[in-house]
Amino acid sequence: MRKIPIYILLFAGLVTVHAYDMDAMKYFNLGISSSITSKKIKYFTEALKLNPGLEAAYEKRGLLYYFQEKYDKVIQDFERYVKLAPAKPDGYQMLGAGYLKNENYKSAIFNFTRVLEINPHLVSAYSNRAEAYRLSGNYERAISDSTMAINMGGGPRIMSDAYQTRAKAYFEIGKTTKAYADSGKYVDLDPRIPVLWKTNPPAVSVSVMGLLILNAVLWLFVFELKLRPLKMRRFRSINILSSKLLAPQATETIVRERLNPLLAEIPKKKLTAVIAGAGYGKTTLIAHACRAAPPGERLSSSVSTPSARGCSPSGCPDHPTVSVTGW
Repeated sequence: MRKIPIYILLFAGLVTVHAYDMDAMKYFNLGISSSITSKKIKYFTEALKLNPGLEAAYEKRGLLYYFQEKYDKVIQDFERYVKLAPAKPDGYQMLGAGYLKNENYKSAIFNFTRVLEINPHLVSAYSNRAEAYRLSGNYERAISDSTMAINMGGGPRIMSDAYQTRAKAYFEIGKTTKAYADSGKYVDLDPRIPVLWKTNPPAVSVSVMGLLILNAVLWLFVFELKLRPLKMRRFRSINILSSKLLAPQATETIVRERLNPLLAEIPKKKLTAVIAGAGYGKTTLIAHACRAAPPGERLSSSVSTPSARGCSPSGCPDHPTVSVTGW
């Protein structure tokens, strides 16, 4: 007779646990169906209070925190997630992304490596680890991982990220020719850059710009992001206009004092050609001449780079280092 109360207690406990699980799934499903981020997070949090072992709730909430740029919470949720699902690479991938955004590059590299131990064919893990290596100053490993991702192939966004990381790494170690080549490839592949901007920026219509602005506002609303001042950092990225923003790569090649007499003749000529290898400062030289032109003179310019025809930045066998010719 004494065993009956024990069985009753065990049965009651099982029923209670089942009820909690049912309530947890109820909140989880509400989180899935909701369209407002704050409500989704609230529902997932309630689900986890009732069932702390509900791994999918940690995953969903952690992803929302990532889009809200709350990277400490991203790390907390995915640390719990990987304990519950240690065989799934996605958790380590997001952990690595959270640590990368928090500038903890050592932990980011560790987690991206863990992803590759589980799934060595995941291209995005190579691309992400390459960026972590680059930001930590290990440019050779960054180039190696980026090249691995590029050779394996993947979606345009992953490939563009790999090219961008490798371009920046090449730039850091002084291989500017390879950096500019990768920079162009990353711009061409990146789906986040509108096609019209890649070809003819002035051609972007008002309607397209309006649509882009509307999408940005909706993104801010859905994920409840806050606009913050831009974080200024030392210029290291290679962008579409990078070749025009950077100083000449071959210093002390152009002696302006020696060329000043020739530049002074530019307004008198119908056509003046400035020919030099890539990175020798043709744009800067022409801009200097345009600024020095007498008031009222209208000058138009274009720049020719022999390297586009197969010459290297170190010089071109068919041309002098810098040639200024007027007709």
